Amino acid sequence: MFRIGKALEAEALSRPGAELVVFSGREMGGIVRVDADAALETGLGGWIDLATEFAGPLPPK
Repeated sequence: MFRIGKALEAEALSRPGAELVVFSGREMGGIVRVDADAALETGLGGWIDLATEFAGPLPPK
């Protein structure tokens, strides 16, 4: 599961094995679930880079 934000959602969903996270029947925008095999086949580092692109500029909590 990766938090990628709404701006990167379309890019993430275009990748194999990706789908929006659904929690209690509600789509959680900006968070995607990626099939483990698909993530490994397409390069886990690419997913980490995408999540870092979203999270990197966020202020610390």
